[in-house]
Amino acid sequence: YWLARNYQRFSSDSLYITKRDLYMDTAIKYAKFALELWDKISFRTKGFCLGLLAEFYLNSNPPESLKYHYAALKVFQADGNQLAVANTYHNMANIYINSMGDYSEALKCNFAALEIRKKMNHKYYIWASHIFIGNIYYRMGKYEQALNYALLCFKDKNLNGKDTGGIYVSIGRCYAQLGNFDESLKYLNTGLKTFQQAGSNLGVSMANLYIGIRYVKTASQLSSAESKEIYLNALEHLNKVLPFFPRETYPVLAEVYKKLGDFEKALEYKN
Repeated sequence: YWLARNYQRFSSDSLYITKRDLYMDTAIKYAKFALELWDKISFRTKGFCLGLLAEFYLNSNPPESLKYHYAALKVFQADGNQLAVANTYHNMANIYINSMGDYSEALKCNFAALEIRKKMNHKYYIWASHIFIGNIYYRMGKYEQALNYALLCFKDKNLNGKDTGGIYVSIGRCYAQLGNFDESLKYLNTGLKTFQQAGSNLGVSMANLYIGIRYVKTASQLSSAESKEIYLNALEHLNKVLPFFPRETYPVLAEVYKKLGDFEKALEYKN
């Protein structure tokens, strides 16, 4: 099991980039060998080995990863390990939404995890479920439901700066989509300051991304003369984001440059 863990670390280390596939294949080999042994001597720990294999296949073969998660889920359920059951549901939801685009299954898994976490009164994990469910609703375009779950997160007062910053940004982006631009900017700027104080570069970039999007949505409702300065404000925020969120930023930049009349730049970002 630990040999598998070590080879996994090698596979993700930039020093060994030329041997990445070899190390991951070796990690999977040792994990399967560990699974075979644990199947004979320890039913309880078998679930963690199945979860490890699910983790290994996450990027290369999501359906295979999901298969191992389901197998791990059955072991944890039979063993009565409720925390592991909830975490496995959470991991399965990640695959459904990020690799398969199956929002209904992702929600189903997250609600199952949330129900268990509520019974255990595990506040941090309840918060994690709320924020994740809100994110799924946001991606589905159901902004009212997304906002409701983001607001629920403030019930937990024991969060660190990064967590709190994420909640402010989640609320702010929902208000932007619902057309409440003043409320949106208030929450997004608070999220930005919170991430800055926490020293989270990724969080700062996420806040800047949604502040930029908020400016774009505001400008789209104004005349071209009124909107130019707002589009330039959007550019200021979006250009800070590119290294962290290129996929999310390129289409927004394309729209902004098109509105500003720079069609060559707009086409570049669109492509």
